[in-house]
Amino acid sequence: MKKLASFPHSEEDEAWPALRPYFERIPQRLDDAITLETILIRVREGRMLLWAIIEDGALVGAAATSEHGDDDGGYVLVDALAGDGFTRWGRDVLDDFEQRVMARGFDRLRLGAGRPGWRRLLAPRGYTITEDGQLEKRLSNGISDTTG
Repeated sequence: MKKLASFPHSEEDEAWPALRPYFERIPQRLDDAITLETILIRVREGRMLLWAIIEDGALVGAAATSEHGDDDGGYVLVDALAGDGFTRWGRDVLDDFEQRVMARGFDRLRLGAGRPGWRRLLAPRGYTITEDGQLEKRLSNGISDTTG
């Protein structure tokens, strides 16, 4: 069983030591790769949320997200995502993120730079490339769909 769990801001400092090793795996060779320092600063400022990815009771990955408003309904950006066995849990975690994004009233989920293979892997799931090179999926937002 896979589970995605967020941490309240009051518990982020306690969660950081367990999640940090996953974020350290993010390749820094990418031009727009997010750094550990940036994640921690934004989390402490309340501009980013930490997530644990749990599979069968064990921590297998970590994510960090941020919310962004714009004239097109806004989006949630998965700024960082790393862990062991993405091919096992990635689909479930992205499904969970998509549901949570819609529940928060946003209509898009974006993934930061990510690994080059993600584009090929996520294209069949409806993800496209944005002008700034992020992966994006437009979601059916039940809030706006019920106004008719």
